[in-house]
Amino acid sequence: MARDSVSGRFRSRGEDLRANVLTVIDRMPEEDDWYFGAALRIEGVNLREDGGQLMLDRRSLEADEAVKIRKIEVDYNEFEKEKQGVVDKDRHDFEQKMAEASDRVQIEVELRTRELNRLKEERKGDNEEAEQRAREEDGAVSSEMMEKHRNSIIEIEELVDNEQTRAENEHAKVEARERAVFSKKEQLMIQSITDRRIMAASNVQRIKKETMSKIKGDESSWQSRAARWLGQARRKVDLKELEDAEADASNRRKKRRA
Repeated sequence: MARDSVSGRFRSRGEDLRANVLTVIDRMPEEDDWYFGAALRIEGVNLREDGGQLMLDRRSLEADEAVKIRKIEVDYNEFEKEKQGVVDKDRHDFEQKMAEASDRVQIEVELRTRELNRLKEERKGDNEEAEQRAREEDGAVSSEMMEKHRNSIIEIEELVDNEQTRAENEHAKVEARERAVFSKKEQLMIQSITDRRIMAASNVQRIKKETMSKIKGDESSWQSRAARWLGQARRKVDLKELEDAEADASNRRKKRRA
């Protein structure tokens, strides 16, 4: 931004000098060479022509610069689009893979839960049959048998809960590892885009600097010459116009007296 600001001020000064040279030259007609001196007027004309040619040269250089910068921008945009497309696709595929893995875990847990629930129902049936035989044979079910049967059901219910927790924890560990690996891979891809953007910006600034370097030498010399000439020519033009105005005023007064 600072470099562009300096370049902008340099360009603005050149434009102001060109406009001022044109204005002052227009105020120095050839028939007044007796007053200003032909050499001063011709120097101004040469400055005007040189300034115009330098402007044409500058526009040509800036046109070349614009073409080069545009190519850099197009190349970078294509590179970014391609790499970002890969990043987005890889991210989509990875998330889909994670979702499918999660679905598989849930299905496996559901199947295992159903299996254990069937086992629990079978265990309940076996327990009820055993308790019924005890009532028939012994007249009652012992507290030890009741406790044993209750614990056998609780054991299966704990297996159901533990199985789901175990499966979810194992899946979370696997997913965390895979996400860490994928994240590093994705970061490398994104960094390649960032590196390319930095390189593109650096090349753009290099081209601008080279263009300004080509322009600045002759342009700086011309601006110095134009500033010196304007300082001298403007004083003479202002003085002559003042003298002419005073002479006109004097003539009008004489005519009124006559």
